[in-house]
Amino acid sequence: AALRGSGLRAQTAKANRACSAMPAGSWVRRARQRWQIFWARQRTPGTYAIVGTNVGVWGLYMTAPQAPQPRRPEAFWPRSWPQPAATTPPRAAWLPSKAFFERHFMASYHSVKRRQHVEALPLCTFMHTDGAHLLFNMVTIFFFGRQLEMLLGTGRYLALYLGSGVAAAATQVAVCGERDPFVKVIGASGGAYAVLAYTTCFMPNQTVLLYMVVPVPLWLLMVGLVAADVLLVRPGDAQSGHLAGAACGAAYYLLRFRRWRR
Repeated sequence: AALRGSGLRAQTAKANRACSAMPAGSWVRRARQRWQIFWARQRTPGTYAIVGTNVGVWGLYMTAPQAPQPRRPEAFWPRSWPQPAATTPPRAAWLPSKAFFERHFMASYHSVKRRQHVEALPLCTFMHTDGAHLLFNMVTIFFFGRQLEMLLGTGRYLALYLGSGVAAAATQVAVCGERDPFVKVIGASGGAYAVLAYTTCFMPNQTVLLYMVVPVPLWLLMVGLVAADVLLVRPGDAQSGHLAGAACGAAYYLLRFRRWRR
């Protein structure tokens, strides 16, 4: 804590010195100084970026129109010409359609293998269609991701989240295969399970509140989640993706632990 406090004071002093070189009374100086002080105090920007991106993509999908919209410059349309019929509310006229999200943000064996939409594998880790699914994943990432990001650093933390999410999505798509080629794979569950598994390996006896009420050790929570996936979830219902994400987190911990021991 003392090291973090001294580092924060040093970064704040550096921001003040950088801003003092600008002309006195400049609004650019004040704005830049406030931004640098604010950024110097943020030790977990990766977690906030992940949560913000997931929430933003979910909001865009929920407000997206059902069909692609023709982009007509109605503001410059001459009044003497026949007015085009409105097919969607004005607030959704310029938003990407739900078909766009289903094509690029939802992975399936059909889209990835047959139509070669490989970009859906990383993008589907930021896609949610259910508010409860989004809430569970974001709460997990927010509470466990911040302490893991301070431990690993922002770069390694983001690499763990994205790499585990892509591996989990690819595993789930491969499991569905030709049997269920149109099953959509979405969600940050793979990355969330990886973050939770790494934190469990590093701090297994950390106490967490189950449902914000019951205190349990972290290892017991992780064992319960894995057991629920194995016993209660079908392979086609994201079971393989959850287990693959947890395996990626544990494997990354073992890899780094061996380096620390050396």
